[in-house]
Amino acid sequence: AAFWSAITTDIDRANDLDFAAGSEDSEAAFWSAITTDIDRANDLDFAPDGTTDEEEEKKALVEPRQVQVPLVKSPGTMMSNIRALAAVNNDDVVLDLGCGDGRVVIEAARQGARGLGIDYSRVLLALCRRRAAKTLDASAQARVRFLERDFRSIADDPAFRCATVIYTYLLPEIMSLLRPVLMEAVERGVRVVTFYYHYDDIKATDEDLFGMLRLYAKEKMRKGVGENGWEEEEEGHG
Repeated sequence: AAFWSAITTDIDRANDLDFAAGSEDSEAAFWSAITTDIDRANDLDFAPDGTTDEEEEKKALVEPRQVQVPLVKSPGTMMSNIRALAAVNNDDVVLDLGCGDGRVVIEAARQGARGLGIDYSRVLLALCRRRAAKTLDASAQARVRFLERDFRSIADDPAFRCATVIYTYLLPEIMSLLRPVLMEAVERGVRVVTFYYHYDDIKATDEDLFGMLRLYAKEKMRKGVGENGWEEEEEGHG
């Protein structure tokens, strides 16, 4: 163990087979590998405090932030569309950049994947944790985390680099800011799914919802194909 610890990174250890999604102990080990002590102090308490979701959303609207990302909610069924488009399976880590009220992340965990939400708003992160506590059972809660991060400095963050599926519903100026790190993620094999605001000069691998939901990936995903849902596109025939 000491030898491997010396030559591997936190991301290596998070992706190690010992951390395959399953028991609550394995989930705790996974999250411990990619988070900091501050993350864990802020994120492990999912106990509802009595504040309503509506009150927290109103607080978020007036919360001062260095990065101005307004709260705009994804449709309630979005995770089902993401799952089909990106062939999400139970070994995936679904990262929602600018997770808002947490609905996509919570639903990812409910459906069996790991769900990770990143936001700059502490108010919204508190809302996400309460919603997870109120709507998920203990095993699903073990598969979800919400972390405070600044989009401008996430490229090398283990919490970003552990993701296998990344979802964004962000304004064009934020999408422009994130373009280098998202396209680098695609090159690493990450499936990036964008809603409403896209990179129109880059050809999407696939799309759904009449083009409003787009997939950027190295290979096209086909729902229900193979153990993990992956299938390379068929070669053309002359």
